[in-house]
Amino acid sequence: MFNRIYLELTNHCNLACTFCPPHRRNTRFLRPDEIKSRMGEVAKHTRDVYFHVKGEPLLSPYLKEALDEALPHGLNVHLVTNGLLLPIHGDLILNHPSVKTITISLHSFSELDAPTRELHLTHLKSWLDQINGTHPHIRLRVWDGLSENYDTSRLLIRTLTGYDLDAKPRVYFRHSLRKNLHVQSDVRFKWPTFNDSEKYPVGRCKAGLMMLAILVDGTTTPCCLDGDGIISLGNIDEVSIASMITSKRYRHFIQGMNDRKPSEALCRACSYKLRFDVKPKENV
Repeated sequence: MFNRIYLELTNHCNLACTFCPPHRRNTRFLRPDEIKSRMGEVAKHTRDVYFHVKGEPLLSPYLKEALDEALPHGLNVHLVTNGLLLPIHGDLILNHPSVKTITISLHSFSELDAPTRELHLTHLKSWLDQINGTHPHIRLRVWDGLSENYDTSRLLIRTLTGYDLDAKPRVYFRHSLRKNLHVQSDVRFKWPTFNDSEKYPVGRCKAGLMMLAILVDGTTTPCCLDGDGIISLGNIDEVSIASMITSKRYRHFIQGMNDRKPSEALCRACSYKLRFDVKPKENV
């Protein structure tokens, strides 16, 4: 069983943030029949599904169908959203029994124009004010705890929740503001590209070991940052996950991770894996 599987409902987004490079795939949405078949396959290998790799999941015209489909399979749904569509879908995701966590990425606020930012703030604050102990866990995510953006993040969280973060910047933190409402910070990461080819030839992460990602076209990859499906293990509409994880490419991939010598070129261009890399202790 995997710790989680990422399932794109769409690779379309309503923003074009500078920190999120565009993918090179055709834009599309999962149809209800695809949602049904893929959720059934996912449920054989995990209890937790994330409707995200690229794209904004709340843009899916079949969001409710996807949430409903999780129920008979006993799947916990985790949503990552920029929050712009909460005025439309906020009640649905807040009260649907399959949703366990909703992560709202606040990274994009600085790139919105002033009128859009103010409107988004108003809607988001109103939505957050209703959170109680019966709702899913809501996580407000900001970045760059030690950078010049920290004061901006403090002001944003204060405006939305009335909570004032510690004046001393910290890279990583998590605060529970009230029941089921949390704020957390992390260091900004860089999506791997071949522009950084062979920069990071040593290291390992949890890709393939604890997670898989299924792109909207069915391409299945061990990595949640493989937005173009470069490390394809096959297409889930043609090959079962059970077959994929017995394939030569997958076994080679896992062996490379275990040895801290990634087999895939994209992994050797990825700095994100260094967050999870634990060097083996030397023999004394």
